[in-house]
Amino acid sequence: MRLTPWLALVLCFWFVEQTAEHLMQKPAGAVILQVLSNVRVTRSLAFVFGIAGVLFGLQQRSLRRKAEALYQERIRQLESKTAESGTNLDRIEQ
Repeated sequence: MRLTPWLALVLCFWFVEQTAEHLMQKPAGAVILQVLSNVRVTRSLAFVFGIAGVLFGLQQRSLRRKAEALYQERIRQLESKTAESGTNLDRIEQ
C-alpha cells in the first residue's frame, strides 16, 4: 500500500513532537514559532537548505549523466549484436 510509508513518517514526527514537548515542558509549536521568529536563525536555515538543494541537484545531474552513458553503451552493444546476427527488425514487426 502506498499510504503506509507516509503514515509511518507522520507517526515518527508525532513521536518526536511529543518527546520534545515532554522534555521542554512547553508546547513544541511555541518553541518552533520562537525559533522561526528569530531572523538570524531563519536566514541560516534558508542558507543551509539552499546549499543542500544545490548539492542534491549536482549529485542527481552526475548520476543522470552516468546512467545515460551506461544506457548509450548498452544500446550500442545491442545494436551491433543485432546487426551481426543479421536480424531485420522491420521483418520481425510485420
